[in-house]
Amino acid sequence: MLVGLTRLRANSIGLRLPDVAGVELPIMVAMCGMVLVHVAGRMTTGVLSDDALHQVLLTITLALLAGMGLMGRNDLGLRIPSALEALLGLLVLDRVVCIVLGGEVPMPFATDPLAPSFLSGGLPLFGVELALLGMVLLFDWVEGERLRRGLDDHRTALGRSAWIGGAAFLSLGVASLLALVFGLRRSLGWRQPAVAMTVLLLSPFVVQAWVAWALASFSTLLAPSHVAAAFGLVSLAWTAAVVARKEGLWLSSALWSSHGLLLPAAMMSQSLVALSFAALLVSATAWVSGILTQRKSWRIVGAADLLAAWMVAAVALVAGTGASYVLLLLIASAVLLFAVTTLTQANEAELMDD
Repeated sequence: MLVGLTRLRANSIGLRLPDVAGVELPIMVAMCGMVLVHVAGRMTTGVLSDDALHQVLLTITLALLAGMGLMGRNDLGLRIPSALEALLGLLVLDRVVCIVLGGEVPMPFATDPLAPSFLSGGLPLFGVELALLGMVLLFDWVEGERLRRGLDDHRTALGRSAWIGGAAFLSLGVASLLALVFGLRRSLGWRQPAVAMTVLLLSPFVVQAWVAWALASFSTLLAPSHVAAAFGLVSLAWTAAVVARKEGLWLSSALWSSHGLLLPAAMMSQSLVALSFAALLVSATAWVSGILTQRKSWRIVGAADLLAAWMVAAVALVAGTGASYVLLLLIASAVLLFAVTTLTQANEAELMDD
């Protein structure tokens, strides 16, 4: 109430209060104070209830405070994204601190809202999800208006990626899925490949958020390693499309996505054989792409990936892997080196200038 009166009084006399990250200082202090109170309330030596009422109360309180900072402002195009980012950022900070300190809060990507009592657990969690959904829609609306009016980019690729990551961290799956779709669309609109890479890297986590409750019956099929491998293949298709269409701006993001998905997928499968072949696959993709697009750095990365594949293969051989595996890897490596040599000779003139 005091914060609201302060804001109304500042409007009446035309007073501009100092800002912190686009949010007026009294509003930001009040929001941080509410997060501190919530964290302190969850830190106890006693037994904490497993309901989620505290989460929805914190979300409503922070949303009201953020809304107070928008009253009477004529620069809502800049203020709304800042208020939304402050709200999301503080909710993420609160969740992280409570998880680290054992404050009994919903775990990211592993929360089943239908497991506890619906009134005290499921309903509040769906209420928070609805608030996140509204935040994602409002943020994207502002983004669309700025693109439609030809205004400058008010958020960098890092800011958009952080927004998508925060929404995915807090969401049960619905809001995060929408954030991924909107993020991919805005990455095309603003020509920011890093945002598309973030969308692809976060997609397996969003799928696991759905598996925790709505898709629980498909948990075996949608195991983390399977999902990561599937999106890794999507990243390979993205790389092929980028090379074919000569869209060099998107190449690095596509190749790093394949590295960030296929290699962890192989690691999660707990198989040295799978890891060596995954390294060989990303090696072939990076090396061939580097030749076709005349990118020396990616040719070096491809060679390093091949070396890593053989190092893993050596460990697997010492661990007792059969000779057939080594023979198969030799054949695959020979095919890769033959393709690299052929393409290098065919593009020798262009590569000499690289």
